[in-house]
Amino acid sequence: MFNRLPAKSPFFRLGPFCVLLLAIPQSSAAAAQGSCDPSLSYAITDTTVIDVALGRARAHQSIVLKCGRITAVGSAHRIKVPANVPTMDGKGLFAAPGLVDAHAHNTSTESFRKAYLAYGITTVRNMSGDAASLEAISQVRSGKASGPWVYLASPIINGSEPEWQDRDAFAAAGAILSKAKESGEEYAKAYYQLTPAQFEALALTSARLKMPLVGHVPRSVTLDVALKRMWSVEHLTGFDDALEDPARHVEGKGSAMLSLRRFAAAARSRIPVLASQVAHSGSWQIPTLYSYDVWARPAEMRRLSSDHAVQGMIGEEMLRQWTSPNPWYVTPLDKQTDADRAAIAGATDVRRLIVKALYDAGAKLAIGTDAGAPFVTPGSSFHQEMKIYSEIGIPAPAILRMATLQGARVAGHEADAGTIEPGKRADILLLRANPLKDLRTLERPAAVIAAGHYFARAKLNEFAAVSGENELPSAY
Repeated sequence: MFNRLPAKSPFFRLGPFCVLLLAIPQSSAAAAQGSCDPSLSYAITDTTVIDVALGRARAHQSIVLKCGRITAVGSAHRIKVPANVPTMDGKGLFAAPGLVDAHAHNTSTESFRKAYLAYGITTVRNMSGDAASLEAISQVRSGKASGPWVYLASPIINGSEPEWQDRDAFAAAGAILSKAKESGEEYAKAYYQLTPAQFEALALTSARLKMPLVGHVPRSVTLDVALKRMWSVEHLTGFDDALEDPARHVEGKGSAMLSLRRFAAAARSRIPVLASQVAHSGSWQIPTLYSYDVWARPAEMRRLSSDHAVQGMIGEEMLRQWTSPNPWYVTPLDKQTDADRAAIAGATDVRRLIVKALYDAGAKLAIGTDAGAPFVTPGSSFHQEMKIYSEIGIPAPAILRMATLQGARVAGHEADAGTIEPGKRADILLLRANPLKDLRTLERPAAVIAAGHYFARAKLNEFAAVSGENELPSAY
């Protein structure tokens, strides 16, 4: 439930409507009918607003919220806060946009949703749709459950769906995507096994239905073809093939381990040219570096697989999947050979080089994690991802932009998220330091505001405990 603005909060100054504010439940029949829940209307005064688009900190600003959206932002001396609106004193705090995880999963799971909020993630692009995810979206948006605002992709489309069996490719693609769109899913999620004909039909049908084509570059399709058709490419899929060094050919395709071997054997000298081509294509890239980097961190993997709190968060079944042999995953630790470990280390280096080259070339990048994948825990993995970007030489303001505005853009919802501006959803982090100078402050916000719902640090700590992150482990 929404952690309402407490009278004892150091940031809250009681206003004329404080009793009403504290008494109104998060969801109500009136809210369902479109009227405003008073608990979602208040102001933050005299704070420093982080302009992620320009990389600037604007001091002495006030932010006015109404019905969970921002109605005014500007100089504290000029913004007139209505007399009946409760206010929070933002002096000494920095207000940054909520973080956007551009590639994640499991938003139907309560512990995952709370972990996202605990780490400042207020928007998620869930890359695999299902009925449970759609129901969770409804619950959060109606105020009946806590969690980030989620935009949902279709279920994975890999070419084996029944629709492909008894009709031509275009009819099959139309049936699959029409069903997904009617359900409320926004993106068409391509996967590895699609044939060239299926991929082309999916691409043209998704364009017709205005459902951006996202996901994995199919093994049967070259990266240059995919870049012309796909709104976003996930995990740098297709880059291993595009950078293949004939002198170091790796036989076979299909598994994560084979992909890592191919990355490790890539022609590194060709990375800058490929990065320039990707930038010119205009296709978004969501690299999810940490989801592969973690395999080069045996101690971290062992800690995660044995941590009782993490086990409670993800459940026994998911943990079993993480630690069992699976051709789609990387070889488990206890079965890795020296060649496996060398491939993982080499691939980690190459993938980092690719992302730095993409940034230098001006390619479209956003921060995504693949949370829910083996050893990629929700919330904390987002900060691990940002840390990697910092380690490879990308400046903090650029990383923050990728984590907010760029994430909203790839989600197709820049009008609602990504910056602190009038008209946008009130997704705000209240921080104790300037994130343009120190990204570490984003890990532990003083408070998180998600669609107007205010969560103080104490409530976020409760969320972290529920999610299995009792001590909020730091990426730094």
